[in-house]
Amino acid sequence: MGGVILTTKETIQISLSMVEMNTRNFFWFKMRDKIEGKIMFEYVRHCCQSLNLAEWWFCNTTHEIEPGALSFLRKLLPIGPLLRSYDNKIGITKAIGQYWEEDLSCMN
Repeated sequence: MGGVILTTKETIQISLSMVEMNTRNFFWFKMRDKIEGKIMFEYVRHCCQSLNLAEWWFCNTTHEIEPGALSFLRKLLPIGPLLRSYDNKIGITKAIGQYWEEDLSCMN
């Protein structure tokens, strides 16, 4: 995995197979103040470093939607797209196309 390609002062390109991104669009720059943004950036950085401990990462996507990201991050296992829907009758969000009753035994 290579480093980030700095294309200008305001854009980066994580991989040659991915489009350039404007750094001003990163959500930690849109926080109410700089301290909150720094805390959020450090949290995301810590999470990314922790991901190296996992053998695989499940990701709600497909190769057809995000080929660049999936080729760059080899540990991503696309299992999507998993769609969600809000059921007004019972007031919960559930998966679309899910016909089996949800098994919550793993939550214990």
